[in-house]
Amino acid sequence: MIFTTSLSSNIGGRDKNDDYAGYMFKEGSYGAWITADGLGGHVDGDVASRIAVESSLKAFEENNSLEILNIENIISKANLDIINAQSDHKASNGMRTTLVALFTDSKKVVWAHVGDTRLYYFKNGSLSARTKDHSVSQLAVSSGDISEDQIRFHEDRNKLLRVLGTGPELKVDVLKQPLQVEAGDAFLLCTDGFWEYVYEAEMEIDFSKAASPQQWVSFMIERLYMRIPPGNDNFTAVAVFVE
Repeated sequence: MIFTTSLSSNIGGRDKNDDYAGYMFKEGSYGAWITADGLGGHVDGDVASRIAVESSLKAFEENNSLEILNIENIISKANLDIINAQSDHKASNGMRTTLVALFTDSKKVVWAHVGDTRLYYFKNGSLSARTKDHSVSQLAVSSGDISEDQIRFHEDRNKLLRVLGTGPELKVDVLKQPLQVEAGDAFLLCTDGFWEYVYEAEMEIDFSKAASPQQWVSFMIERLYMRIPPGNDNFTAVAVFVE
């Protein structure tokens, strides 16, 4: 399988972009797509997100097994790299970041995440799965207090239960079994500054009209710009088509 990609990251209405994303794909071999959102309320969130992405890409390049333990180790190493950076730069000892990642061996995929940066998986033109946020508002959905749609406007939507950079022990959610992909499948990795303003039904509509991942992202960003308030958060989207 061939995976084609479009990556868009925007500073939004903030003074700096705490989002960071990157990817690599070696046709017929392996690939990885990583998106992270540094916590804006902490010092050097942009540094944390960059370290998380670059560390994860490098570690997967060195060992591109899709085994759960390897994926956990990759993200745990990124977490330790952030903690080490905190030690090296005392002013940055509060830096934190979320992370979502997609890994492939060109036939199957595995995804993993920490925090509320999301992955959406589309099959046969419809949303098939998405990661569940590690947040207080997601817990409210699980307990039946609010609906999935209400997460976007919930007062606790920014209260996260898991992020990289809080300590050496990190629990990572990893897809339980590698998933076989087919031509026509697609993935969207995006930060909360993106998914809060683009609804799932709209993602499907724009996907059905798009001839490329670049066009898909462009359609969705048009919607986002119609909704964002002044001073809006950074937003990042990485779209991946399987061909």
